Amino acid sequence: MNPKIILMKNYVCWLVVLMQLPLLSLAQGNVGIGGPATRAKLEVYGIAGAGKTNAVFGSNGSGISFQQNWPSVGFNQYRNAAGGNGTYMGTGYAAVEYLDPSTGVFALDMSNVSGFKDNNIASELYRAFTIFPTGAVSFGKGNYNTNFNVDYLNYNNTNVANGSIYFYGTQYPSFINATNIPGIPTQIGPGKDYGYLYINDLPGQNVVIGGGGTKVGINTAPFYLTTLSIRHPTDGRGLLLIEENSYNNWEWYVSADNPVWIGQKYNGNLIGDYNPTTGQHGYLSDRRLKTNIRPLPPLLDKVMQLQPVQYKMKNADDDSKINRGFIAQEVRKLFPELVAILNDNNAGDKALPDLHMLNYSQFFVIAIKAIQEQQAQIATLTKEIIKLEQTNQ
Repeated sequence: MNPKIILMKNYVCWLVVLMQLPLLSLAQGNVGIGGPATRAKLEVYGIAGAGKTNAVFGSNGSGISFQQNWPSVGFNQYRNAAGGNGTYMGTGYAAVEYLDPSTGVFALDMSNVSGFKDNNIASELYRAFTIFPTGAVSFGKGNYNTNFNVDYLNYNNTNVANGSIYFYGTQYPSFINATNIPGIPTQIGPGKDYGYLYINDLPGQNVVIGGGGTKVGINTAPFYLTTLSIRHPTDGRGLLLIEENSYNNWEWYVSADNPVWIGQKYNGNLIGDYNPTTGQHGYLSDRRLKTNIRPLPPLLDKVMQLQPVQYKMKNADDDSKINRGFIAQEVRKLFPELVAILNDNNAGDKALPDLHMLNYSQFFVIAIKAIQEQQAQIATLTKEIIKLEQTNQ
């Protein structure tokens, strides 16, 4: 190569370097661009005015920019004199994360439109994520007063999103605040068939569902104006109440018959039902389910000792009606099998731990037995009278 050409190239290179010296400072091994480097090995001083981008990486396509005032990182976006939401660095979506020095808010804003080309002004940005100085986190529209907030509408006004929160399950997802999915309202599930969903299962905790007229449905939408609607499957499963230590349980369920009746089970065994026409309670009395069947002993003498009374309960209102019945302690002396004693303080009066309960439904059996005995006596006396009349003729 011609030595003159080589000399000319070197001259141009040195000339370029000398022209940049006012913008480049070297001190104690630190490098400063646009000013002295006193705080780090490399410092880049931003440009005053509308354009606030200090550095761009990937200028030949999509890339990252570093910006000041507010301190920001732009993705496929940078700031220039055009201002606004910045300018695209390449084709596609854009985003910018920044810290607001005046409030301490850290946020991520994103565009929801793709297809803009390099150097086009970015379309409107939507708030996707916010962290507040308090530690509160918001997805979508920021809410400084809540620890966790989700508002997908602020991110996408075209309602493309399916809901505020979407949880993946092994088979099924869970939606919170679902809006535009046909046939899928807000729902939270275990994510698979026969899975479990626990809500606040810690000891001593409380669960409140709704309020102010909220209607709740289990296995169905709430029916009419009912507060709680429960739809039972046809396999007979119903409402189960379980004692936590022994697991003894009571169950109420609706039958699949027509008309439908309510059945009662204790530990899985049917014990009675409620008539759908009269509402009367029916007791299970099939001979095939009974054993050790024996006739009742004579009861008339005991029945004659019963003392029917009228009374009012101490906790009743002054204008309440008078009740008629028996005193459980007195009945217990004659028919102890009709009296149950509650030893559970939580179920009764804590000041009276041995409350006596009386089974009034069994009195009709005792009464029938007593009437039969009395009728037998009457029949015997009638025969004796007839004999005396025939003798005296």
